[in-house]
This record gives sequence, C-alpha cells and structure tokens, in this order.
Amino acid sequence: MGKYPVISISFKSLEFGTFQKSISKLVSVFSEVAEKFSFLLDKNSEASRHTEVITQIFQLADGKLPLFTSTGSITPEANTLITSFLRKMTVLLNRFYGRNTVVIIDEYVVPLQKARAYGYYDQMLGIIRGIMNDTLKDNDNLHKGYVTGCLKIAHQSIFTGVNNLKVYGMDDIAFSGMIVFTENEVLKVMTDFDMADSFALVKKWYDGYNIGNNKMLCPCSVLNYLMDADASEDKHSFFPKNYWGNSSGNDIIEISLRHPDAGDSEKIQNLVDGKTEVISLNEFTSYPEITTDLDFNTFATLMLHTGYLTYDRDAVPADKDMIAIKIPNMEIKDCFRQKAKAIFSKMNPEWLRQANRLRDALFTGDTETSQEIICNMLMTFISFRDTCYESYYHGFMTAVLGLSANNGTEFKSNAESGNGYSDIILERKQDGTAVILEFKKSEDSKHTALIKACTEAIEQINMNTYDFHLRQDCYTKIFKYGIVFWGKRCLVKKDESPES
Repeated sequence: MGKYPVISISFKSLEFGTFQKSISKLVSVFSEVAEKFSFLLDKNSEASRHTEVITQIFQLADGKLPLFTSTGSITPEANTLITSFLRKMTVLLNRFYGRNTVVIIDEYVVPLQKARAYGYYDQMLGIIRGIMNDTLKDNDNLHKGYVTGCLKIAHQSIFTGVNNLKVYGMDDIAFSGMIVFTENEVLKVMTDFDMADSFALVKKWYDGYNIGNNKMLCPCSVLNYLMDADASEDKHSFFPKNYWGNSSGNDIIEISLRHPDAGDSEKIQNLVDGKTEVISLNEFTSYPEITTDLDFNTFATLMLHTGYLTYDRDAVPADKDMIAIKIPNMEIKDCFRQKAKAIFSKMNPEWLRQANRLRDALFTGDTETSQEIICNMLMTFISFRDTCYESYYHGFMTAVLGLSANNGTEFKSNAESGNGYSDIILERKQDGTAVILEFKKSEDSKHTALIKACTEAIEQINMNTYDFHLRQDCYTKIFKYGIVFWGKRCLVKKDESPES
C-alpha cells in the first residue's frame, strides 16, 4: 500500500452506438486520469517539463484540439495521443516519484463488445490494441499491469505484442477467494444487518458461482438487496430483486436466444429448466466471430465468463475435456425470462412475421403450412415451462397467435363456447371467417397416435358445439383444427366434414 504510483481506469462506460461517441468518452476518461495527476503541472515538479501529454489531453477533451476528421475518422494526432497517453503518464510518474507505476485497466472488452454489436469493431480494435501494446509492451516505467474483465476473449487480437501475460480465469484457484463474496462473508454481513433469517433466500437468488475452489455470491446484488431491505418498512419480509438485469445489457443472452439452431435452442431450454449441459470450452474466440452462426460451445463459454452460467461441480462429464454448466441462480434465470419476453414478442420482427404467417394459414385452411410454422417456432422457442402439461402448449399458442391479433382479427383464449370452453378462437368479421383450435398433448410419438389425438380434438369441438356462438353471429366459414403436440413436434388436422 502506497509503495507505487497507480493509474486505474475502467472502459465500462465505452458502450455507445457509434465510434465517435465511444472515442469521445475514452478521451473524457483519460482526462479524468490527467486531472488526478494535475499536480505534475507544478513548475517546481521534476516532471513539469514533460507534461505536454496532460495539457494536450485536456485540450482534446475540451475541443480545443481536433478529435475527428470531416469524414468521422480519428485524426492521426489524436490517435497517437490516445494510444500513447498511459505510457507517457507512467514516464511522468517515474520522474516525479522515482518509482515505476502500476496500471490497472478494468472492463477492457466492453468497448469491443459494443463495437462488434454496432458495426465499428475494426476501428475500435485499432485503438484498444494501440493502448494496450503501447502501455504494456517493453515499458521500462511499468511495475505491473493488471487487465481485468469478464472474458478471456480477444486475447489474440488485442495483446499480440505483449509478452509475459499470466491469465487467471474462473476455474483457477489463485485469487479465487478474493473475487466476489464467499458464503461466510455474506452470512457475516447479513448477521450485522440483523437479516440472517433471509440468508437461504439470498442464496437462492444470488448464489451459485463456482470460482476456483470457492462457492461465491454476486456482491453487487447482495449489497443492493441489503441496502434496499434495510431501507424498507420490514426488512425481514423484503423479497429479492433482479439487480443484475439493471446493470447489464444482457447482450449475450439475446444473441444466444436468437440462435437459429434447434438443437442449441433445446440445450438453452434445458438450462432454463434448471438442468445441466456439458460443453467444451472455447475461450479465445475474437469478437468479429460472435454471430448467431456460432456453435453452442462458444455461446456457453461466453455466458460462463460473463456470469450467466456457472460450473456445475456436482456433475462429472464422462469426457475429461468437457465441463458441466448450469444457470447459477434465480436472478440470472429472471434475466433470461426478461430477454425471452422481448425476443418472442412483437419487439422481434421475425417472430411477429411468423405469427402473422400462421394466422393467415389458419384462416385459409392450410394445415401443411400451419404445421410447418408451429414446428419451426417450437424448435427455437425458449420458455419457462414444463412440457408435461398441455397448458404449456396452450400458453405457447396463445403467445404466438396473440401477437397476430389486430384490428381485423379478434383473439379469444379459453372462451365459453357452446357447451364448454374452447382453447383458442380467432374471428375475422370482415369476411365472416373464424378459426377454432383445440390442443392435445400426446404421450406417444407414433404418427398413428398423433392422428388419433387430432381426431379426438376435432370431435371435442363438434361434440361441445364450440362453433355455436359463431354461427349465431353469422360466421359463414369456420375452420376447426385439432393440434397435437409431442415434445417440440406437432401435427395439425382440420375438420373435413361437410357441415364444417
């Protein structure tokens, strides 16, 4: 403590939608560093004759020096100043203190993650690589450099010129007890807050992280919960909240949920259902490769290192090169829930388009297209469900067809019809056409069993006269469908009787 001068910065705030905004924020971050060491500008300082870098970074932040060209690219002078800033600061601090400097750079991958998402990755990579190499490579004024973040990703593309890097990940024992909170630490602070009786609930929501040989809880969430509970009317009945969702963009969840591969979607569904999946780690992917074409191993590795998944120490894969993973707690499961609500909704244009296609196929009696669309949507749909129950499929179809309801189509679920309650009814008054859907879940995957269940569903519609009110309202064309589900498969049949 107090032995070396320290420069500590974070790239966490460099998450803008344009290169220009992110670089402007980076200059602002460097300006704050310069402000902390502005005493070096003192004319009596040994380093005062070499402080142009501090003056220039202030001028760049204040707009007194040009940051961008007319085409929006960074000027050569600004590029040089930004990439060499930290190195030159270590030189100044060495001249002032006579000691080398410790440089700490946190959240080093955030600007690259956002740049990849918004399409300016190559520009940002050049800047970040320049900063890292200029600061950490062959710098005689550097005592030690610490680069921290939640991913090992991009090592190869950022630190190509940096030697002697030692990487510590979540499975390494060194320093693992210093990362986040241990169970004993959380129990101690909750006892201090007179909230030890809520420890089991807090573990359920914020526990589950396995780092090295330690079981850990998320510190940010635990502290936020304790502060909010302590400020509430009754802290002993205060229920945990999802604090993680408010502090993270959840980008990696969105990418993984949009993954088109049905097999991978099933694996994600298993994780959401509380099960364990086995993967091989793929730790050194570079950001340009992160697309919806990635395999599940890469997605899972990304989610593991960003805290959305954790090691399952109770599961031992048969292959020693594989690891077992799971969702750690209720807070992260809620993050998946929130993101799934957005993706499988009107906010996702492709999902809405498929819902409208299904509606149109049902209104034209096209069972083949209807079946194809439902199966495809089921294969990629991520839900919080139990497929042992027919109600899951009812909820799925309600969510899908509810999206397609508009001014021209009326949607009803579990509405009283004839002598019972139909599963779903769609009505289109302008042309007097209606659709009645009855769902069944099959315990048998054989095609004959599915056909039999479809027939029973149609017979139920006719036996209970679910179309009674529709005919009373002068609907002249009524399509009656039996839809049977088994796993993520379905069979769609319509009533072909003459009176239908």
